Amino acid sequence: TDAQLKILYQNATLFIYPSALEGFGLPLIEAGYHNLPIICRDIAVFREVAGNSAYYFSGFDASAVSNSIKKWMLLKDKTQFGKIPSLTWQQSTTNLLNVFLEKNWYKQWLPKNDNLITYNVNHPAVHTQVGSMQAGQYVTAFKEGHLLYGPFIGLPLGQYELKIFGEVKEKGFPQSHADVSVSSGTQILAHQYLDNANNNIIAHMQLDITEKVEGLEVRVWVPSDAYIKVRGYTFLLINADQGKTFLVVDPRLQSAVGTIKNGQVSTSGKSGHLLFGPFIPLAKGSYIIDVVGKCTEIGKLAYIDIATNSGSQILTKIAIQKQDGDMLMQLPLDLSEDIEGLEVRIYVSEDTEMYVKRINIYPANSEMDEEDSFETIGLKA
Repeated sequence: TDAQLKILYQNATLFIYPSALEGFGLPLIEAGYHNLPIICRDIAVFREVAGNSAYYFSGFDASAVSNSIKKWMLLKDKTQFGKIPSLTWQQSTTNLLNVFLEKNWYKQWLPKNDNLITYNVNHPAVHTQVGSMQAGQYVTAFKEGHLLYGPFIGLPLGQYELKIFGEVKEKGFPQSHADVSVSSGTQILAHQYLDNANNNIIAHMQLDITEKVEGLEVRVWVPSDAYIKVRGYTFLLINADQGKTFLVVDPRLQSAVGTIKNGQVSTSGKSGHLLFGPFIPLAKGSYIIDVVGKCTEIGKLAYIDIATNSGSQILTKIAIQKQDGDMLMQLPLDLSEDIEGLEVRIYVSEDTEMYVKRINIYPANSEMDEEDSFETIGLKA
């Protein structure tokens, strides 16, 4: 009960919290409220809650916890570890609203490589038949079968590099292997026995997709005497001349005046940028940029421009016209040099009525097929 918990805090001299999968860090706030010194695992959520007011440790063995306690006990000044700044509910709510309404976030994450897709074992489309989840890894449990399988996705045509990350601790050779399959595992596209010689990469395969596939599966099979850990895997599109699709819900696309609903961003009676982004690098060459959507009322002003250098350099600018169908605009783009931070911007006046679904960017010598976009892989899982 709350009363019993309060008594425990009042009688304690130290709060130790080794949780590795904590989502909010509320126990740290409770311990700080009771002025208890805190020793906890060094994970992002604890750093966000406690800052420099906790003593941190890393590692998943019991020795990591015991060593941190010993080091803490040797400290001459322990007073700083427990005074976590406390906020009222009103202050917390204000901070939360500032994150969403004022974009006052402390960190923004963007993919480093548009052609790389990652599946960790905690992804809902990745499963195990004979393993157990331990510290963000699938670990063998002395049973024969698939330590890893999934994610049952579709891949567009192209050449890929597959890396499976983990560790082969002992035994398991030579039977332990990885493969890539389709058609419920009946058709094998690539196969390799596990290896532990390359910086925690236990399998590294080339994958050629020459025809459309669905239900693609990455599997790791182990015998009962193997001790193997798997963290996840990555697909890297090698022939990166294919197009990319950016849905309006993609974090690399943003809206200053639009309303996002049902997979599209719509005007809301305000003037400003309905959509801007995705801030990606683009190599020298000729491209086509499709803006998929519809304008039903032009209003005083509506245009699309393509910019770089944080919007200071305009590469092209075209006024928007009313049209039939769902192709709002198709813009050619010729680049004489590599650029960083390419931005497609859609500006509307308050009396413009329009919606946008997605932006396609692809080489001018190819055709963009919505289903063949590498960017949509994760959405099919």
